[in-house]
Amino acid sequence: MAEARSEARMLTRLLTLKFGLLSPENQQRINEGDADTLLA
Repeated sequence: MAEARSEARMLTRLLTLKFGLLSPENQQRINEGDADTLLA
């Protein structure tokens, strides 16, 4: 679980740097993803 949160934070950071603020829907989808899915 902690690994998924860490991956979600990193993905959120990278997407925000590239595209700006994420919509609440996209942020929720990232937060609900498992670590393997987020890395893919």
